[in-house]
Amino acid sequence: MSIKGLLIEKLQETFGRYVSGISPENLTVELLNGVIRQENLELRREALDGLKLPITVLSGRVGSLLVKVPWAHLSTQPVEVEIDTVELLAATNYELESEEAGSLAGRVKGAIADKLRRVHDADLDRQTAEVFGDTYMQRLGLKIVENMHVSVTNLHLRFEDEERGCGKAVAAGVCMSELSIRTTDAEGNAASAHA
Repeated sequence: MSIKGLLIEKLQETFGRYVSGISPENLTVELLNGVIRQENLELRREALDGLKLPITVLSGRVGSLLVKVPWAHLSTQPVEVEIDTVELLAATNYELESEEAGSLAGRVKGAIADKLRRVHDADLDRQTAEVFGDTYMQRLGLKIVENMHVSVTNLHLRFEDEERGCGKAVAAGVCMSELSIRTTDAEGNAASAHA
């Protein structure tokens, strides 16, 4: 398998549940510089299902997905994932809304807490051991996950709802210039998990 084929496979494994369109045709690789770029990806309708929000994705797109890998310093420097230009059109998911799952804020908070808990659970160690083996590669794989920085820029969310309740259609939008997820220390300052 070619390096490009291997990268497509790994990108598909990592991001395939959220976006479609990962392909060799729109993949740019600067392997020695540690830069992998995919452009013009389509957001999957089920991309947000894991959050158990009372919304459903109608359509969406990701302008670019850039992964920067510091090959020479994988154990001490972060792998950076930069997602630019996310456009999402969503509507109410009345099936989920009718479930007695608590308030929207409670569901969002619970979903985020669950995701964070899973990252730090022993399950991560088990999964890393399956992928990398119980060796230096396992420790390195865990460091990569712990040091990963994710930033989303130019985020545009639009919510539309049919005539329900008030008898009129409703639409609202939110734009964010940046949303970042970083490893932090006990005081909340950006940090890296060192070997």
